Amino acid sequence: MCNISIQHSLKCDSFLSEFYNLQKKVGDIMDKQKNISVSRANKVFIFNHSLNYGGDLDDIIEYYDLTFVLKGSLTYIINGEKVDVCENTAVLLPFGSHRIRIGSDSATVEYISFNFTVDSPLKLPRVIENCLTEDIIALLKLSENTYTGHSFYREETLLMIFQSLLFTLDDIISVNKNNPHIEKILSYIDSHYTEKITLEPIAELVHLAPSYCSNLIKKELGMTISEIVTAKRMELARNLMFAKQKNMIEIAHACGYNHYGYFLRCFKKRYGSIPSDID
Repeated sequence: MCNISIQHSLKCDSFLSEFYNLQKKVGDIMDKQKNISVSRANKVFIFNHSLNYGGDLDDIIEYYDLTFVLKGSLTYIINGEKVDVCENTAVLLPFGSHRIRIGSDSATVEYISFNFTVDSPLKLPRVIENCLTEDIIALLKLSENTYTGHSFYREETLLMIFQSLLFTLDDIISVNKNNPHIEKILSYIDSHYTEKITLEPIAELVHLAPSYCSNLIKKELGMTISEIVTAKRMELARNLMFAKQKNMIEIAHACGYNHYGYFLRCFKKRYGSIPSDID
């Protein structure tokens, strides 16, 4: 009985410490005077999923939906337009969107969704790539713990975390758009991801030391070069597979894999199934 009481006290202290630390962090972010606002009176609802999602979803939403894909991929048709959302990507659906989500019978998908309302339209793009930075992941974890955890300061803290998420996303978009190093690196990867890519030529391209270049990519994009390349190759493989113009060995080679077995391992790790299971 005594141990339970002590543990409960420690959890409360830890929660309060996180709350005040977060309050300071969000205050620092808001000092940047961005034009995004989440009213304290509005509600934020969180849905965290890790599942083999087989069912389709078709509705018109009466709120904003912000979904982060942590593993695998989701396919939407938003107001008649097909949108593929892969790992390390977020999708923002405005109020009133006609949302169709196409399920997969076998591929495992992990994602976290926020349903919310705002005082004025958000100035964020529909799809935000390379968004799972260390700050975003920390905020996602804290939001989930707050939503399902201790009730003290729960609503106020959740709104604060969510507003911090929106500001941080805005920062990521600005960095990716304005940082010439990141822009060059992503352009290089887009042109060469089906080839063998190493750190050295990328670092040379942007005139940075390899170690600094590696740290910059991880910090700003939330992934290593290898992870970015693999994500792009897997997305290409999926698109080629659905096009049904090549067999799987040809697709593996087209994506830059000389060893079919390794291609299958990468595919299963990303999508939860080997290609023959998804056909």
